[in-house]
Amino acid sequence: MKKIVFALLIILFPSIAIAEIGQSASNFERTKFVRKYNFIIDTTIETGVFSTSPGKEKSLYKNTDERFWIELLTDKGGKTIFEQTLNYHLRQKPKESDADRECALDFFNEATGGKSDEKDFLSLYDSAPKHVGIKQEARIDGFLVSVVIYHQALFNEWFVVIKKTAG
Repeated sequence: MKKIVFALLIILFPSIAIAEIGQSASNFERTKFVRKYNFIIDTTIETGVFSTSPGKEKSLYKNTDERFWIELLTDKGGKTIFEQTLNYHLRQKPKESDADRECALDFFNEATGGKSDEKDFLSLYDSAPKHVGIKQEARIDGFLVSVVIYHQALFNEWFVVIKKTAG
């Protein structure tokens, strides 16, 4: 009976699903984060086609206005998320960059299951513009978090990568 009630709660209240590292890719698709930013799977890219890690697959998600992209590195079949990457173009206008910062923070909270210190992440995130092209990395509550801005010919692009540390 408890299993039935729990299953019904997940179906009726999908916002409680989390995409924490170690959970399934299908959980990612049911999160509040995905709904807030309107992420959909990018079907133009075949799942796993870019994987350089044997036995692992990469799935690409984009939000509907193609502003933000998320890549999930999972086991075959998407049962376990090993790593999540968020990327987007750097914007200079304060209102726009604040919205990007909010998305990155929401992404961090989703990937870590809300179990990690936001202040540590925001400190890392806020230091990246001072070090364009240099990866800023920190261990935050059992997660390895990397933030880097790559300078491209036409634009600068943010990458936020989160993975669970060993042990």
